[in-house]
Formats: sequence, C-alpha cells, structure tokens
Amino acid sequence: MSLFSIFDIGKNALLTSQAALDVTAHNIANVNTPGYSRQEIVLETQPPVKTSIGYIGRGVLARQVKRYYDGFLQRQIFKQRQLLGRSNVLSDIYRQLESIFNEQVESGFSSAYSEYLNAWHEVSANPDSKAQRAVLLSKAEALVGKAKQIESSMTSLLSDINTDVSNTVEEINSLAREIATLNEKIAQVEAGSYLKANDLRDKRDNLMNQLSELVGYSYYEDSSGKVTIMVGRKNLVEGVDYNELSLSHNQDGSVNILFGSENINDLLDKGKLEALLTAS
Repeated sequence: MSLFSIFDIGKNALLTSQAALDVTAHNIANVNTPGYSRQEIVLETQPPVKTSIGYIGRGVLARQVKRYYDGFLQRQIFKQRQLLGRSNVLSDIYRQLESIFNEQVESGFSSAYSEYLNAWHEVSANPDSKAQRAVLLSKAEALVGKAKQIESSMTSLLSDINTDVSNTVEEINSLAREIATLNEKIAQVEAGSYLKANDLRDKRDNLMNQLSELVGYSYYEDSSGKVTIMVGRKNLVEGVDYNELSLSHNQDGSVNILFGSENINDLLDKGKLEALLTAS
C-alpha cells in the first residue's frame, strides 16, 4: 500500500468522523423540535483493492444517514390523535351546554320549570288566591325568560360551531397543500437514490400529525416516497396533487362538507371536523 493510500484512508476516516459529529450536533440542536426523528450515520467499509497478496481494505465509508422511525407506531399515533381531536371538541361543547342550561345551580332551567309546576299546584289547590296566581305568573315569566336565554345561547353556540367548521376546513386544505408540496420535494431528493430526505419526512409527518386532530383519514406511501391521504374514501392528497374541501350551508343552519360537489358528511370519521358536524 502506497503512502498516498495511507493518507487517503486517514483523510476519509477523519471526514467520516466529522460527518458523524455533524449528525450528532444536528440531533442535539433539534432535541426540542416537534416531530423530529433522531438520526444516525451508517458506516461501512470501503470496497477493498485487489493486490498481488490479496484484497486490502481502504478504510471506512459513510453510507447514509439513517432516520429512526417506526412506521407502525406512527400510524397508531395518527389514529389516536384523530380520536383525541374528536373527544376534545365534544368535551368542550358539552361543557358549554352544561353552562347554558346551568343545571348545577338553583337558577337552572330545571329549577325554573320545577318552580313553575309547583306554582300551578298551589293555584289548583287555592284557585281563588290572588297571591298564588301572581306567583304563578311570576314563575311563568321566569321560565319563559330562561327559555329565551337558552335559545339565544344555543343560537350563539351553533354560530360559533359553524365558524369553527369553516376555519377547520381551511386548516385542512392548507395542510393538504403543504403535504403535497413536501411529497414533491421528497420524491425529488430520493429519486434514483438510496438516500432519504429525513428532515423533509419529519416535516411531513408533523403536518400529518396536525391533520390527524382535524379529520380522520387513512394513508399509504408509494415507492417514490409520496403519500396519498384519503378522507371519507376520497383522495385529499394524491402525490403532488391535492383536492380542497368546501362548505355549503343549509336553511336550518347546518353545513355540508363537500368534496367537489359531493356531500361527504356521512363519510367523515373521527377528528375535530366530524365532532363539530355531530354537535351542529
């Protein structure tokens, strides 16, 4: 082996060690980055050179940067976040309904209705009593006032829900657009190569994580690294393309989620959007 070959092996070893340190520094710098997957450099021996005395090694080679990623676990996380998104919305709406009806205190609707019935009972027992009739009138007015207050609060809550539906659809469309863009970038980086676009894949997983809370979906990845995301059996994201959801409003105040011109309300499953539609 020549002196030049020895120096070359040493140089490659130093460059490989530097690459390993760079990957370690990248891991440390992103320790608090949401959705970041730890990376590790994969080393292998350089192809040996044939000599008269046999094959002589040529040192070390940095083959690729490996991303520590569990596809099965990530899929389960997406599914659980879809359930979490739905339950969080319904829990919040139930709390608001409880506050509107105010059943935990004496001024709630049930209490007002009970007092109204009691007043009727007293009037039926003493029909000639002006005082009892006055009490009945007062309780009736209080009950009507409570009913109007509940109606106003419910109307306001429904309006808030519909606004939230509109905002959620906009978020879904925005995430779909970003995921399609990352699909294109990932496919370009990985085309014809064993290299992986690790950081871009982390970004895409992070976006899909956000999407999970908004709407239930299924997905698969093709051989080029692009994902297809299906919402209600419709392709929200298909490779580098995406389809936007839209809204239509009904006369009763409810809304429809449209894929093109098709109403997909009944096809939605889990996530914030489905919960909002259930509540409305």
